[in-house]
Amino acid sequence: MIGQDPSKRGVWYEESYVVLQLLRLLNEEVESVQWEGVHEDGQGIDCWLTEEGVRVAVQCKTREGRSWSISDLGRKRNRGRSILGDAKAQLEDGRAERFRFVSDSRCPKLIDLIEKAVTADSREKWSRSIDQDVLERLMEIWELAPNSESQVEMAYELIKRIELQFKEPGGIREYSATVTGFLSPSDPAKLLHFLSYFARSSLTKELRASDVRSAVQSAGIEIQPRALEPWTHDRLDEIASSFVQSVIEVRGMDLISRGETEDILKKIRASPPYSSILVHGPTGTGKSEVIASVVEALRNEHTPLLALRPDMDSNEIGLGDDPIVTLQHFAAGGPAVVVMDQLDQILSSGEKVQKRLKRCRRWLRQARRAGFTIVVGCRTVDAEKELQLSALVSGSPSGRPEKVFVGDLDEPTVTSILASKGVAADDLSPQTRVLAKRPLFLRLLINLLDAGASLGDLRSQIGIVDRWWAVLSERLPGCSAARAGQALDQIISRMESDGLLSVPADGLDHVAVDALCTAGVL
Repeated sequence: MIGQDPSKRGVWYEESYVVLQLLRLLNEEVESVQWEGVHEDGQGIDCWLTEEGVRVAVQCKTREGRSWSISDLGRKRNRGRSILGDAKAQLEDGRAERFRFVSDSRCPKLIDLIEKAVTADSREKWSRSIDQDVLERLMEIWELAPNSESQVEMAYELIKRIELQFKEPGGIREYSATVTGFLSPSDPAKLLHFLSYFARSSLTKELRASDVRSAVQSAGIEIQPRALEPWTHDRLDEIASSFVQSVIEVRGMDLISRGETEDILKKIRASPPYSSILVHGPTGTGKSEVIASVVEALRNEHTPLLALRPDMDSNEIGLGDDPIVTLQHFAAGGPAVVVMDQLDQILSSGEKVQKRLKRCRRWLRQARRAGFTIVVGCRTVDAEKELQLSALVSGSPSGRPEKVFVGDLDEPTVTSILASKGVAADDLSPQTRVLAKRPLFLRLLINLLDAGASLGDLRSQIGIVDRWWAVLSERLPGCSAARAGQALDQIISRMESDGLLSVPADGLDHVAVDALCTAGVL
């Protein structure tokens, strides 16, 4: 920041982030904020935060839509430094307990490294579960030996202390406007303008809440006590981001642009918006993918949104005991959307399932009363379950939600996707081309292509699944296909009996599960 042109996008982005931290400081979410330290221990760091007693080094960078690769983050810039090099230096020397990289663009490979490090029990499990080319590049950037167990352990410990925050400029503005509206309802624009000035005039100073509050009051701006629960906006965005990312990871391919997505968005944007939308279709047609595309579009428009699965509980959601009430407070009387995918998973018997059904019924009832648009995804189901869904979504069996049917892909879309993989659709048999219109089987075909397998003359859905499993089972590290198959059967059985979309690892064959994750099956 110091000595740089404030009109540049990167400098503006950094300043907007710091102003957001000052708002968090006023809202009692952080203990201190320091913008652009000029001492030696501040090199490569744009902002220092103290959160719950932890010193966090922050670096902000814009990239305007292009994803970051590991090599991008390791590329040396001014004074021979790189982003990942700065992270290692700050964490190794004890200057920071955590390093946070904030950007308007994502870094999928680094996200994968971090998420798997946080969830792994050990360095061995982490290193087995990640892309080895990515690990080697990371070790090269950090000047560590990839064949040294102690140095891979060092990388594992470092990566667990790195955080990534994806923050679009519009998202920063939205959250800042929301908090200023609560803190200073009489003149939120004046508070935001003052904090921008105050941030620039307080460079290098470590600011506490009392410093900022005193300066704001001296400027004649009245502010209220704590406005929102800490990071309400960010938690909602994290939930939505995880929802989208989980769909992409399960499908193993980017989201497909589809007309059904636009159809749903038009109904949400209508005036007045539709109160309930039921997204349905046969198994494997890509309903979750369509809903994920809707969630991503709403995020980009900064629409207040809560994206749920029916097996999530309040603790997992992380928005208090009543997440819908929290969304209602955040929306502040404006429109909002509640998404619940795969609701048909809990339309069955069983005590555990019924408890989840009761919880979902309460959340959907609260959303209807708040006037939110409800988007529910499920398979096309039988008449009995149809009545249950109508009661859940619309509030009564006689109510009828607006329906959007998701069917197979059209031929031009399939041809385009296959062409991106270097395969001409005309080279496939007529039966295989028909099967490829269903996204589930298209994904399996692409998995086979990525594995270097021949598609040959696949004539049935079972034929695709059998060949996919035959190829994937050969790549299971340290585990036989039979053992992995037993673990899959156990997982599926527990999901069906408990109405879950994921199951705890306790009681499962960890060797088989690790092998299935490494091969991309789970």
